[in-house]
Amino acid sequence: MPPKKKFQQTQIFQPSAQPPPNKIRIYHDSNLKWSSPREIKKVIKNLNLGDADSYDIDLCFTPKLEDLLEAVQNDDNRRTKVIIATMTNNVKAHQPISKCQSLLQRAVNILKTQILGKNVIFLESPPSLNFDIFHYNKMAFQLCKKSGVVFSLNLLVRHHIKPDGLHIKAQCKHVMLESVAAAITGKEPYAMLGLIPSIRRPFF
Repeated sequence: MPPKKKFQQTQIFQPSAQPPPNKIRIYHDSNLKWSSPREIKKVIKNLNLGDADSYDIDLCFTPKLEDLLEAVQNDDNRRTKVIIATMTNNVKAHQPISKCQSLLQRAVNILKTQILGKNVIFLESPPSLNFDIFHYNKMAFQLCKKSGVVFSLNLLVRHHIKPDGLHIKAQCKHVMLESVAAAITGKEPYAMLGLIPSIRRPFF
């Protein structure tokens, strides 16, 4: 009888459980387009959140979730901590929550084939004066919880937004940077600054 052939197991990538990576990729919309890695590092340093110079920060402009999905399909995010800071334009276009959920879930699933869930962070989308983004953020919060990835609160509130209803006031842009710094370093932003969290309606 001929010898049995050994079963050859398909090679499947397993994200390695290593210390949090210092390579950071931030997928963002116009709420962060004005910023730079240097500015983000400066905030990390000023808030004493660790060695800011040790971070290698890459900013990737993805104005909508469709752009995010296309980017993560093409980018190599191994050994990277990924911050997702985009969804506002999908809400502005009145895209159904179910469609946004599908796009975000697909992006998260791709990222989790390369990195651990704890290294995928969704940064809460800022408020708008033109539409209610709460239910979209609630969807993202629940998706993160179900998928084993991180949902990070944003310090921005309505009075930080320009009269156009969408963009951040120039004098308040530091608030967005502080939110990003907290997401990168794994801090709860309100506790980090000794603030009382803004009430979400209803609670996440």
